[in-house]
Amino acid sequence: MTDTDGRLLTVQVHAANIQDRDGAKPLLRASRRMWCFVQTVFADGGYAGKLITWAKEKTHLKLEIIKRPRALPRFEPRRVCRRLFGLSHAASAGCSSEA
Repeated sequence: MTDTDGRLLTVQVHAANIQDRDGAKPLLRASRRMWCFVQTVFADGGYAGKLITWAKEKTHLKLEIIKRPRALPRFEPRRVCRRLFGLSHAASAGCSSEA
């Protein structure tokens, strides 16, 4: 578990046969003992479902699921190069269309 700046708050390692959402329960419990002022925990879609209710009832944490955008823009290196260098032709900056 990290804070919103990416600093490590707490870590728990578990066996590979334990699902992430099941392994999250002891982590959330431990985080309450160490970081009692934390009110909201952000997680990806793998933690959705019953864990949200469990977190609220057992640890008094709001578990907010952050969903990935459906369609991400296609990466185009030439366009990125033009933006970075303000050039009309990426080739003049030595940029290629290969990623």
